[in-house]
Amino acid sequence: MVKRKQYNDFYFINDGRIHTLAEVQERYEKNNGDISFFQGRMRCPECKEAILSFTHKTSRCREYLSKEPSSSHLDNCSYNYDYASKKQIIEYVETISEDQIQDRLESALNMLMNRDSSVDISIKSQTQGDNPLIIKSFNGGNSIKRTIPRKSLSMWLDKEYEDKVFIFYGKVKLKVEPVKQAEQEGRVEPFEEFFKLLIYTKRRDGTWGYKTKVFRGRIEDKIDENKEYDIAILGYLDFSYGRTPEIKMVKYNSLLYR
Repeated sequence: MVKRKQYNDFYFINDGRIHTLAEVQERYEKNNGDISFFQGRMRCPECKEAILSFTHKTSRCREYLSKEPSSSHLDNCSYNYDYASKKQIIEYVETISEDQIQDRLESALNMLMNRDSSVDISIKSQTQGDNPLIIKSFNGGNSIKRTIPRKSLSMWLDKEYEDKVFIFYGKVKLKVEPVKQAEQEGRVEPFEEFFKLLIYTKRRDGTWGYKTKVFRGRIEDKIDENKEYDIAILGYLDFSYGRTPEIKMVKYNSLLYR
């Protein structure tokens, strides 16, 4: 069974801008279920063609957006394809160079972070190979297109997503955290210093709160803690350190911020 596609946000045809799923849920709660302001005007955030409908939050499941059966995505939209598995994504990454990983993350940021009508690069002008979220997987010698799932860092990071690889993305603030290598029995040489990149996202009230972190090894990122960054990380969630997950990169360089 094909899993329901996840839309963290949508293109709103009234103002030509990207809006979040949380905005619709908030309007639903404040207006006794009336979302007529958005209804019928929500489109796929990537191709801006497919019509989306809203299902509100209940005691059993979160709110979500889904494509209306009578509408379609444009041919080059990544939402046309089934999600790639963790194994398929890792195998694909092993076939491309370090520069190609960075190029794909850069292209993903261009597409995911610049989607308002005033700055958007139209998907209609792209060829199939240009979409950074579409990869090719091989099954019995046959090439099959698959989509790398995306996950906005402003959304929830739940344990149910632990075994899936995503491109995590968003507008964030960053901070470098030095960490010492864990002590080993009988070790006499000095401990080596490693670094983690702490990620903060903006709350609804406009303040910034800690979201997650990424182990960077010996890389000490040069960060201005007062600046906002766009970030893309190809990785998966790791809950080994407690209820708040860390993101494990698929490869040591599968992270890009700007």
